[in-house]
Amino acid sequence: MQSRFFRARRVKGKVEKVWNSQTPKGKRYSVLQIDGKRYSLWNEAYFDRLQTGQTIEFDYKEAGKYKSISKIYEPSGAKKYPVRFKNILR
Repeated sequence: MQSRFFRARRVKGKVEKVWNSQTPKGKRYSVLQIDGKRYSLWNEAYFDRLQTGQTIEFDYKEAGKYKSISKIYEPSGAKKYPVRFKNILR
């Protein structure tokens, strides 16, 4: 049986726009437009850390026409802080 998700791909790109939304059941998520492509983000730990104009490196998985971010990497040389205390690095 083939998984509906393909292998994660690592990409680097500039965040052009961020939409924050919610499912009918109340689950929060974001949609990011990065270099002209849209990706969903379900991990709430990243929500307050992302903004327009920021360049990020991330992994995503694709299922049909949907692309979902599975991990966002720290910029090289960034200080390590717990997620809830991190500031957006420019």
